[in-house]
Amino acid sequence: MESVVRERIAKLDRKSRVYLNHLKAGSACLVAVILSVIPIISVELSVVENLPSRLEHPSVEIRLLFFLFTLSVYLLAIALPIFLGSQLFSGFTISALTLLSILSSFTFYMLQLKEFGGAIFFLVIGIVVGWLGGIAWSMCIIYIYSFWGNKSYFVTLLICSFAITLSTTYLANLPPKGGVGVVLTTCLTAIFILSVSIFVARKALKEDPTFAWLKHTAIAISAIGGTSFNKLRIQNVNFESIDLGHVDFRGSKIYHTSFRGARNLEFSCVKGTILEDPKVRKLLVMPKTIEISEKNFSNANLTGANFANAQLFDAIFSGACLDEICICDWSINTETCFKDTRCNWVYLKQGRYGSREKKPDIGEFQPGEFEKWIRQLQDTIDLILREQPNVRALVAAIERVAHSNGGIDPSRFSVESKGNNLYIARIGTNPEVDKAKLASTIV
Repeated sequence: MESVVRERIAKLDRKSRVYLNHLKAGSACLVAVILSVIPIISVELSVVENLPSRLEHPSVEIRLLFFLFTLSVYLLAIALPIFLGSQLFSGFTISALTLLSILSSFTFYMLQLKEFGGAIFFLVIGIVVGWLGGIAWSMCIIYIYSFWGNKSYFVTLLICSFAITLSTTYLANLPPKGGVGVVLTTCLTAIFILSVSIFVARKALKEDPTFAWLKHTAIAISAIGGTSFNKLRIQNVNFESIDLGHVDFRGSKIYHTSFRGARNLEFSCVKGTILEDPKVRKLLVMPKTIEISEKNFSNANLTGANFANAQLFDAIFSGACLDEICICDWSINTETCFKDTRCNWVYLKQGRYGSREKKPDIGEFQPGEFEKWIRQLQDTIDLILREQPNVRALVAAIERVAHSNGGIDPSRFSVESKGNNLYIARIGTNPEVDKAKLASTIV
């Protein structure tokens, strides 16, 4: 299993992968051009079919009012994806739309306005086509963006211009000619549906929960033919500074793996892994020297995460799963919240081949024990000693201060060598003591 993982990692740096990505993005542009026909069809069915010049009713005022009514309904319906997201095609929405179209058509037939009843039918069909076109367009934008970034918006504008020009030229010449009315109506409605598609795509790229399914689907399609770690166990692997865009991690079990500096992880297939949470991805790719700005990890699954050298002052881990994390030289304070966290064990050090020095040494933390242990680990006085200490004299000084001042726990005392004649002496304290004052008393 390990050899398979390392073999596939080697493929990530090949130049052929870059060429394949550009080929995929170019193909998506071609698909987007073809899909530009859908807004044209939607506009023709919903709006152009209901232009006053196409309706047979003798009253110009009634025809004009009906046209304005259908145009308003069309624009409002096309905007629904912004508010409904994945609920757009729910049974309730489809049923309500079907019932509304039947009632409207029946009403017009009863009023002897048969051509209006038929127009309502085409309006509903046009709205559904518009929805499908908008969703397809949004996925194309997300797909192209995942390869080319902000250039995708420029490409989208070019394709939009092509779609509008094509629709204007085609529809303006259909009999009976609508002249300026056809051209203006077609342009406005085509621009509107494409604008909604861009808006939805941008929300999906920002991982808005309402549109997350769009991004997941587009990225899953983009990963076809790429490097796959699907359902593999990834342990003690180095992905640092590697481009992970369009890599399939779905269902993978990831442990003690470094993603620092990894690029385009947000465009990988990560469903069913700890990478699915955007906060976790942001944390894992962050360089060691940068302070973490997003510090709310409530209820996040952080199993195997590497917090080495992370600055986590005031961070919130309430309800989070911290199984097997590495806390080597991390920085926390009394405001760092570990309420109701779940943790079996942690690692105190980070080696070349993964995390080491497991705590507790034997067994696992029971519910509530990790928070107590980490608080004790935090409540210390750290003395920096630049020569080898006289441990016996240091212990005597600690016991003297504990006897006269209190607030010190001599049982939690350790000395650690950092090399180059540098030593760190840690003495346990109570949370409320003045650590600086006690430290000056000891030395």
